[in-house]
Parts: sequence; structure tokens; C-alpha cells
Amino acid sequence: MGNPIEPRAFLASFDESAGFTVYTPSQGMNNMRGFLSAATGLPVEKIRVITELVGGSFGIRSYSYAEHVACMLAAQKLAGPVKWVATRSEVFLSDNQGRGLTMTAELALDADGGFLALRFDDRADLGAFSTPFGPQIGSRNITITMGGVYRVPAMYARTRCAYSNVVSMSAYRGAGAPTSPARSSAWSTAQPPSTASTRSSCAGRTSSRPRRCPTRPRTARLTIRANLKR
Repeated sequence: MGNPIEPRAFLASFDESAGFTVYTPSQGMNNMRGFLSAATGLPVEKIRVITELVGGSFGIRSYSYAEHVACMLAAQKLAGPVKWVATRSEVFLSDNQGRGLTMTAELALDADGGFLALRFDDRADLGAFSTPFGPQIGSRNITITMGGVYRVPAMYARTRCAYSNVVSMSAYRGAGAPTSPARSSAWSTAQPPSTASTRSSCAGRTSSRPRRCPTRPRTARLTIRANLKR
């Protein structure tokens, strides 16, 4: 789950001529301003974002949350500054989380333990609501890194994204990239017994030298579960 040192916070003030001035920990002021503009319908030049102390972001503070927009609407309605700071318990319950993945992978090996082909089935939990990066992490980011540092001549991926009743998923510490090292490590230890003696050479084989594929390659099957949010 997302849990930066500084809890999520937002302060908004409104001026009829200048627009909004907001203070909030963010991973990028321009991105935050763009998301606030999209949520409120105001042009970006009417929103000034100031970021001072961040205390960690790791992806989950790249965009606006519902509380941000609520503060802006309240500041406009009340004609005064409105501040909101999440408690630690609220951070646990409402900040976007990561790693809602269940993956089944199949690896084909030649007689020497070399990688021939990879196929995996990825099921991504998006949470109750979609975030700007949630579907991309569960599909594209996992797919483009699936081979890791290894030379795999043929790869196939199937990704399915689904909504559930948990906190929304988004970018958090790697945005899908940590799954690849975990999967690669599992490959090296999940090969059939007949290829156990070649694990070390297989794990280090990253060259692009072409190899002849045998007619009936051995296969290894493993399941990687990354449901770290629970």
C-alpha cells in the first residue's frame, strides 16, 4: 500500500481574478495542475500549484484525488482558504495502492536450459475505481518488461484487467517493473529437474547469438502472486 512519510495534504485559496492557488505534496506540479484542470474544467493558467515538502511520492502523488477538488470547491464557495490533511489511518485506507497482480507463466527450454519461449497470463486488479495509470501498469508496463535481461526468441502475453471492491491501484515504486525481476528469479529456480545442472548458465545467457530450437522443448510452469496490498 502507498504510505509516504508526509501524509496527503491540500490547501486551496481562490481569487476571482487570479483563480486558485493550491499547496500540496506532488510528484510534479505541471501534472498536478493538468489533472486539477481536467477535474474542475478551469484552464491551467487559472490554477497555481505550489509543492514544498513532499515526503515521498513513488507514483501515487502524480495526480489529483477527490479531496483536492473538494477543497477547491469549498474555498471558492466559502471565499477563504481551505486546508485538508489526511490522518495516517486515512492514508492507509485511501491512498492508491500497487501490486494487485496474479500471474501464471510458462517457459519453454531447450536441452541445454536456454530460454526458447515465454507465455504468461496476467490478471490485474484495478480496485474499485480506475486511476490514470492503473490499467497501463497492469497491461503495458508488465508486458514491455516481461523478458527482463534474458534473450527470449518468442513471447506472448494475455492481460485482463478487472474492477473489485478494494482501494484503487496505481503507480507505486516501479509501476509494474518489480514484477519482472521476481519472475526472472523464479524462472531460474523453477526449471524441470533434467535441466537443473544448467541453471547458472541459463540465468546468465543474455547474448543475441541465434540458437537452433529443438522440436520438442521442455517446459516449466509457475505461478507468481503479487497480491501485496492485502
